[in-house]
Amino acid sequence: MNYLDAAFFCDLSSNSGLGHFKRMTYLSNSLKKRNISSYFIFDKKNKKFIDKLNLKEKIKFTEIKDNKKLILFLEKLKIKLIIFYSYRLSYDFKNYIRDNNFFTSSIIDHIQEDPAELVFSN
Repeated sequence: MNYLDAAFFCDLSSNSGLGHFKRMTYLSNSLKKRNISSYFIFDKKNKKFIDKLNLKEKIKFTEIKDNKKLILFLEKLKIKLIIFYSYRLSYDFKNYIRDNNFFTSSIIDHIQEDPAELVFSN
């Protein structure tokens, strides 16, 4: 097990998100150079589309809306850091994740209130 494992929540569907995903793969590769393992977490509803892409990253699918199951899922993966880069995740969802003892970071493209502990915005 690494000292720190990370999970990325970013948009990726047939309608949007390829740019978000690509930028997060760059960050994931930088973390890997520092012995930080990372997973990309996607909602099961996008599995069919994402599987067609034949991505090389470590990808896990779960129900994003089921908070209790999601927390157990993240704990099982030994995740400590959560990085959000998504328009679809609500303030309450991000707050719930943070309140369950994960260090959270958000990358947002526009000024808005965000509950993450570390926020990057333009």
